[in-house]
Amino acid sequence: MTFGHTHCCIANRMHVISVKDLRGQESLSALRHLRQEHFGQVEDGSILLEVLKTSGGRLSRLNTLSREKDIVEATEHMLNNERGRILSANGLIPDCDDVMDEQKGCASSWTLFREFVKKYRDKEEELKAAARPGEFIPEPELPGIFYYEARQIMTRADFIEMLDHQNIINIDTDHGSARLNGGA
Repeated sequence: MTFGHTHCCIANRMHVISVKDLRGQESLSALRHLRQEHFGQVEDGSILLEVLKTSGGRLSRLNTLSREKDIVEATEHMLNNERGRILSANGLIPDCDDVMDEQKGCASSWTLFREFVKKYRDKEEELKAAARPGEFIPEPELPGIFYYEARQIMTRADFIEMLDHQNIINIDTDHGSARLNGGA
């Protein structure tokens, strides 16, 4: 399972093209280009970097945000909408016995999310340790978890399929892994 990248597949006569999220400098260049195209000007690079930290490199999100006059406010709005969607789909309800199976699914989802975060933070520390003093440290690629590991963490396959159906993760059957959708 991998955390962060989403694959948009376009099929044409049985030929499938995977489109991955942009990373690092590619996403910054794309957002800068789109802002220039829509408004004839570009914000300070630090503003765009903050937007990218929140929004990720998903092309559809970059395109949507680039059209907004106040890109920072639009990014916060997008983040709040995503947070609400994920919590609504996988929020735990304290002291509620009526929905036990749903609660089990939510609890195991959060266990999986914690594993993604742990792997991401480990990769961040690895990159920091490998960098020379004063050197730019790029954002790490979002980590992956093999499908069988995700099943072990979540204990039931239907819980993983539920997250895939809700577009919170993307199961990549070709590589036996799944990824969290970027910006989630």
